[in-house]
Amino acid sequence: SPSGRRPCYGGDAGEHLGLPFTLTAEDAHAALKKWAGQKPFRPWTLRDGAKPRPSLRAVFLPHWVFDCEVSTRYRGSVGYDAGGGKYEWTNIETWRDGGTTPYPSSATQSQICASFKHRRDLASAVTGAHVGALPRRGPRSPSSTATGDEKERETETVALKPMPSVRDAVLEAARHGAGAPNAVEAERFGMKRSLAWELCFRRIRECEREKAKIALLAAHGADAVKDIALDIDLSPGRQVRAVRLPAFIAKFTHGETRGPNGDFQQRTHVAVVCGTTGYVRVDEDVVDTSKARVLAVFGGVFVPALIAAYALGPEAHGMLAAQTSL
Repeated sequence: SPSGRRPCYGGDAGEHLGLPFTLTAEDAHAALKKWAGQKPFRPWTLRDGAKPRPSLRAVFLPHWVFDCEVSTRYRGSVGYDAGGGKYEWTNIETWRDGGTTPYPSSATQSQICASFKHRRDLASAVTGAHVGALPRRGPRSPSSTATGDEKERETETVALKPMPSVRDAVLEAARHGAGAPNAVEAERFGMKRSLAWELCFRRIRECEREKAKIALLAAHGADAVKDIALDIDLSPGRQVRAVRLPAFIAKFTHGETRGPNGDFQQRTHVAVVCGTTGYVRVDEDVVDTSKARVLAVFGGVFVPALIAAYALGPEAHGMLAAQTSL
């Protein structure tokens, strides 16, 4: 490629898949408002500085999505409570069969964000079962044609659509109301598929480790488990596709933080709203200090005050908070 150009790690753009925006920008604002109302000490309103509402940016987040199946054997040491915080340990040397487990494209373990611009816990807002199944390409391998979970996977809804043109996807999102055409962005794939698979397999290993722990505890009536060893085989027929998932990146301010010069500045928070489900993840659980002050001052009579505040609205709560500070 010409000097100065960054490589695109998303592979052939003609093979890209994606989910369209089903939420509008107004739907995203409503989802943020709902999030704020789910806990009593969150702010009643979210603002971005002088703006009356959070700032929103509609983006397609790049993901590598896998569909695979693993077979696992495990062993470890089980412990029995000997009192005084000590355990008597027994080593289980024989490999135990952990069975075969599918990790389809609809599993969060199989969905790896390929952008390094966002915290992974926030980007996870767009992942989940709604991603659905990958459209099949080519004949199915004999090892994955059988029954049980595989039959279930065959009947999974394929919600992913071909998305070979970023420009068309952006224009369609704008027509749907996600934002202005020049404000909707499709982020580049910043992660190679090989690294994404390493992250996916790490998640799978952690799931298999937790299953082995539960199985060892149950099989031996033990109180603790340690030194779990896993032998994981990947079944033939693994699939992977480059997928773009819709999101709204929201920014709002609440509270204060000390700036580099020692002055106090408004604290900026970031949230991700799934453009399909409306699920919200925020960088931290924001607390309205005026509500917390009411709790600290009123103590035992706080509950009736809170009920009154919710019944009468934010203005009444503000008046109560002001009175407690006198």
